[in-house]
Amino acid sequence: DNDVEEESVQTLIDKALAVDGVPCTCKQLFSSVVQHLRFRSPIFYMPGPVSMGESFGLHFFEPRYRLLIAEVLAPYPVAFRRGDPIQLEGSGHRNYPKFIYANHSPLERGAPAVIVEVRQCLINPNGTADVFLCPTAYVWIEDIRERPNSGAMYDARAIRMTEESAAALERQAAEAEARRMAQEVAMFSAGNADQILFALLQQLNGGDQMEESDEDSDDDDNVVVVD
Repeated sequence: DNDVEEESVQTLIDKALAVDGVPCTCKQLFSSVVQHLRFRSPIFYMPGPVSMGESFGLHFFEPRYRLLIAEVLAPYPVAFRRGDPIQLEGSGHRNYPKFIYANHSPLERGAPAVIVEVRQCLINPNGTADVFLCPTAYVWIEDIRERPNSGAMYDARAIRMTEESAAALERQAAEAEARRMAQEVAMFSAGNADQILFALLQQLNGGDQMEESDEDSDDDDNVVVVD
């Protein structure tokens, strides 16, 4: 079972009040507490590794993800979509724009995912967007449904992982990275230095480039919709 993280009410209240200098009504407090447990949003799907708290860039050009970023930014000031780092102070908002990033395949109920905050965004006149995102929480996908007439965009409801589950997921990711590095070392020892050098150069050359949002793995055949 995907149990909710066991935190005291006071701990959740403290988190909800963590932003200094912004008045908080009882309704806002309740909303903030609930958001630490469950979250609904459009979903971005592209399997791949992410590290909690480490920002990364993406380029959205598929119509469904143009729609996603437009919706996520809609309640926020126009300045948030002009390419400058997002500043909450003075914006009238307590939280960064955020959505669910499903980075594990297949996309189905019970799959792990992350909540990402939009820290910087440039929406171009044609609707494409360059974004910098920061993962802030691990979640389990509770429900996922395709939105009608949306070009295959999905909406999801997710629940926050326990600390134990999040730690286990991070260990799995670290072990997978260690296996990958071990395989590269093995290629060297097998006399395949040219292959490993080429692979490393590819990584280095791509390190400063924005990732495209339609990787081959972003395939609707891997989506399991819950009716």
